[in-house]
Amino acid sequence: MHISGVLIHVKPEQQKSIEQQILNFSGTEIHASTEKGKIIITIDVENDHQITDTIMDVNNLKGVLSAAMVYHYSDSELSQEEVA
Repeated sequence: MHISGVLIHVKPEQQKSIEQQILNFSGTEIHASTEKGKIIITIDVENDHQITDTIMDVNNLKGVLSAAMVYHYSDSELSQEEVA
């Protein structure tokens, strides 16, 4: 499991369209946004490559000025109970 928090800055006039496109990416959820074009999302996926790919895909959307990961959590180690 990999969870990342991402801060996205977009052109305000394109924000609603961009938010809809973001929600089409697997594992994404919008948690907050401002009228000035700031959006906070989480990405919850199986591996770190999916995190990187999703951030790059978001950053490549028309009207996105920047997308920066500000938090990342990974729980990829098996617990002793899962091994036994």
